[in-house]
Amino acid sequence: MRGGILSGERNPLAHRPGLNPYCRVPQAHPDHGSCLAVSALPLHPPGELGPTPHPQTLALLPLPRKETEGQIVVSGDSGVAADGPFAVDLESGFLLVTRALDREEQAEYQLQASDGDAPGTANSDLRFHILNQAPPQPSADMFQLEPQLGALALSPEGSTSLDQALEGPYQLLVQVKDMGDQASGHQATATVDVSIVENTWVPLDPVHLAENLQVPYPHYIAQVHWSGGDVHYHLESQPLGPFDVDKEGKLYVTTELDREAQAEYLLQVRAQNTRGEDYAAEPLQLHVVVMDENDNVPVCPPRGPAISIPELSPPGTKVAELSVEDADAPGSPNSHIAYRLLSPEPEEGAEGRAFELDSTSGSVTLGAAPLQAGQNILLQVLVIDLGGAEGGLSSTCEIAVMITDINDHAPEFTASQIEPLSLPEDTEPGTLVTTLMATDADLEPAFRLMDFAIEAGDVEGTFGLDWEPSSDRVQLRLLKNLSYEAAPSHKLVVVVRSVAEPVGPDPGPGATVTVTVLVERVVPPLQLDQESYEASVPVSTPAGSLLLTIRPSDPMSSPLRFSLVNDSEGWLCIEEVSGEVHIARALQGAQPGDMYTVLVEAQDAVIVCRCNVEGQCMRKVGRMKGMPTKLSAVGILVGTLIAIGIFLILTFTHLTLTRKKDLDQPVDSVPLKAAV
Repeated sequence: MRGGILSGERNPLAHRPGLNPYCRVPQAHPDHGSCLAVSALPLHPPGELGPTPHPQTLALLPLPRKETEGQIVVSGDSGVAADGPFAVDLESGFLLVTRALDREEQAEYQLQASDGDAPGTANSDLRFHILNQAPPQPSADMFQLEPQLGALALSPEGSTSLDQALEGPYQLLVQVKDMGDQASGHQATATVDVSIVENTWVPLDPVHLAENLQVPYPHYIAQVHWSGGDVHYHLESQPLGPFDVDKEGKLYVTTELDREAQAEYLLQVRAQNTRGEDYAAEPLQLHVVVMDENDNVPVCPPRGPAISIPELSPPGTKVAELSVEDADAPGSPNSHIAYRLLSPEPEEGAEGRAFELDSTSGSVTLGAAPLQAGQNILLQVLVIDLGGAEGGLSSTCEIAVMITDINDHAPEFTASQIEPLSLPEDTEPGTLVTTLMATDADLEPAFRLMDFAIEAGDVEGTFGLDWEPSSDRVQLRLLKNLSYEAAPSHKLVVVVRSVAEPVGPDPGPGATVTVTVLVERVVPPLQLDQESYEASVPVSTPAGSLLLTIRPSDPMSSPLRFSLVNDSEGWLCIEEVSGEVHIARALQGAQPGDMYTVLVEAQDAVIVCRCNVEGQCMRKVGRMKGMPTKLSAVGILVGTLIAIGIFLILTFTHLTLTRKKDLDQPVDSVPLKAAV
């Protein structure tokens, strides 16, 4: 209600639980016909143990004027009528106090005037009415009285206009009548004085208390006040908290508060009489807000498994976002987190960091500095509350990052050219020609798988490749017979590519290696028509005489070239092409019976042959262009020396066998033999 509260003054009517707290009227009693309850306190009796003579008149009770069968009994709380401190003059109707009162002995008395009519009948069915209101301003109906319960309250009109009322008190004349709503019945009247006093039972502003407050406890926080007398205050806390209220309505907090445990409390204070009955219809509420202080360290999330980031990811790629918790008040500086990257530090000479950190959101992204596949990096981030200001509490968070491999490298051969390889044309298919090796800079095994192919130079499919799937080596093998006449050489281009699809800005094409294979023509063993040649000539044989002709065993073979190797005396000469051996000059100094032995060397015209003991080529060599190579020259020399040795052996053997035969020939005939 506005403007003030109602205070019942000198009210001879009952004060009963659950009814209007400001004034009461006679109530129906469950055990008696009708009653009047008189509160000692509102009647303002004489001071306790005072010198006032007794009995003393307190109030005039409106007793029935007609003769009734009932009787009036005045009793206190003890229920003893004769010995109580109150009495009633039945003739005048005055309520008397018979002796001095002791407040410490008893502070309040409940007096009842009963009706002896049978309970529950019409004779004890009471109805309450307001007969008159004085003054009638600002409205004649400022109050309302519940007919059966007798509860007195402001009317709706009175609730809105009480602040416009006169400052003086209101006096109400009320009536109680039995027999219910029937016109007949006994009745009694009483006056109720209502005073307008200041309303101090007003809502309280919220109270803000700092957590962990270092002050003596209990600590005063607020005060409530009920304007009536003899009031007791009752405090409730939702949720239950360390709060208390004293008899003067002062509210206290009794110990330190923890905002993180409970941030707010709702206190309710009730004004009650000694019987625990509420004076006010609603309790006063006090909202207590616990203010935050920076007493919580930022908490990092637990370090999880490493975050995988593919290599060559562009700058700005999001790596992670820290989710740091601070138990201090959300939105306050105490929970305002700033982030700072501690490690890794930028490498010397690098342009920028490998990682960037947003100091406000905690978002980690890739920087400009490149990262290599296979790197395991531990990021350390300093998190500070108070927005990073001095005095903020801090923690160090860790983020594990693993740079994963991508297939951004093409395989490469260890060499781009292979020196020419010689293969005889009769080489068996399946023969290993050479082994090629390739490498791949990727780390992931799946990205290092290679595929090989002959890209050029093998239209006929003469060669093939053989390799294991996980191997970095490939074997080049001969698949078909070679033919010198068909192809004296082969220039093969072998390519290697990654089995997995390459990625990256420029993975590059497949690498190649060039393999040159020379085909050696297979020449039948070089043989002459005879193993040795002999000729007997007189010592006087003139120069230019034909001794013999050296011919190959196969007339259809390639043309041969002939030469003399050890003509120490210079007596002989040979036609290079025809093989005819002639006397080069006179045989001066020769004696009959002498054996003169020379060696004849025969060689193919594109092929130089090193002879074995059978007079056959020991080894085939590669095709030569122009002047012989060092290798071919050494071969010629070694072959010649071997041939000389063989022929010397044959010569000395033959000389021993023929010396005896020559003794029987004429003196002027000297045998001259030539052996090849």
